[in-house]
Amino acid sequence: MRFRRAIPAAAVLTGCLSIGHRPSVSAPTPADPVLDIYDQVNSRALKCHKLPVDPSIIKALHDSPITADYNKINPKRSILLYDCTDFNCWQDYLSVQNIFTVAARAVNPLQPDAEGLAQSWYTLAKGLDSTLCRALTYTTLDALRFQLLAVANRMDMASWDDKHKYWSGAEIHFVYGLTPTAGQHDLTIIFEFELATDRMTGFSRPDFKDLAKLWSGLSAVPNVPATAYPDALKAALRGSGLPLYPGDTSWIKSVRLRINHAINGGQWQLTQLLLDPKAGPKFAPAKLNNQLGDIPSSDLYSLWVGALAAIGLGLPPYEIPEYLGNVPMWEQPTREYTNDYAGMGTPQGICGTTPKAVTTRNVLAIQQCTLCHTSESAAPFAHIRNRAAYETSSTVSGFLLGKDNGKNIHPYILALYSGDENVVWKVDVPYDTYTGSGCTTLVNPRPTVSIKFHDVARRTLFLAEVLNDSLLPVNATPRAQRLSSHSIE
Repeated sequence: MRFRRAIPAAAVLTGCLSIGHRPSVSAPTPADPVLDIYDQVNSRALKCHKLPVDPSIIKALHDSPITADYNKINPKRSILLYDCTDFNCWQDYLSVQNIFTVAARAVNPLQPDAEGLAQSWYTLAKGLDSTLCRALTYTTLDALRFQLLAVANRMDMASWDDKHKYWSGAEIHFVYGLTPTAGQHDLTIIFEFELATDRMTGFSRPDFKDLAKLWSGLSAVPNVPATAYPDALKAALRGSGLPLYPGDTSWIKSVRLRINHAINGGQWQLTQLLLDPKAGPKFAPAKLNNQLGDIPSSDLYSLWVGALAAIGLGLPPYEIPEYLGNVPMWEQPTREYTNDYAGMGTPQGICGTTPKAVTTRNVLAIQQCTLCHTSESAAPFAHIRNRAAYETSSTVSGFLLGKDNGKNIHPYILALYSGDENVVWKVDVPYDTYTGSGCTTLVNPRPTVSIKFHDVARRTLFLAEVLNDSLLPVNATPRAQRLSSHSIE
């Protein structure tokens, strides 16, 4: 995504980067080093501990019960299902028609109207995206021609509410692309179902652990007979509170229906519909977080000052002010996504040459990485690309799968701990920063920082941690995730 760059950035680093890593006096290494692989508070990046790793740490990583469960989880079966040869994505219960019906049951359980929902969705989206009709003409729900690209277990999006003692924010996503015979337009539909056992709050600790057991259990399903895994997946989806059939229990708290439509080089038209069962069968305007570049310069400077202070105290940094989330997407549906050469910078008046400023830059960069298609992650807009007619597996971004398009989808724990560049996704981000008196002199040449990601491994590790009751009770998932995850399946 193009940054609206009123925010020019920090110091030269090489190798691994500890985004959001706080001073050791405030953040001692956990007893289990597995919990120190990712920044659990501020970002989705690997901490990348330096080599050589102490033998005692290697032993602790190997002996950890979290590692044992992590090793048992097959990410292609329990986390991100994108290979149709591994799970039969042509099952009737996974059709776009049936998932529209699931959404309709969630919004109005007594009188679900999938046809009406789909028609209203298309009419509203077409009104906002004048080019949509070139790619998609709606006649009936049955006539929609979309192929399933992926099912994503997004339990990792949940955060722990320590006051009320429940997990909230867990989701299940379904990603569809236009079938090749329906045209060559790059258009995807994404259904995002947020779950809660009471459809209002979230999951108790025991219930959330049971949900983790349900999804991790999919990894152990045998390949024979061929129906074993599709049937187990169906049971897991129903057990997660998705009403695939009439009479099924629903745990759906809300539903988002998104369209991502490529218009021309680097420009995408986005439309989103938020369905809230508590409000009845109504169409609420979707919200899109604004970007740091839209903050008035005085507010931006204050944000940086506050975040720097928080980092110095070993606290989570300031998040983007809440009011920036109040931009109705329906009114401004067009967003231009390009990978700018430079990443996010510091504002004038903030010198970016101190370690604390570098850390703050990296944390805020991820937090303001709305939808995370940016130079900060070197990710394409479509993290899951539509399949061609001859393909049985979608192409997935390196941000999600690490290096080599899925060959390293399940890295060894030590490779994650050290940020092995043969396995993880490395991004070198140049950015602007200031120095000199009053921090007003632009540093030339731009400094560069290296950041490493492997998001599917992070999600897999999260599932293993839940199975072991090992997560920190507060802020167990990245704060930035609430701002950046909703387009990263």
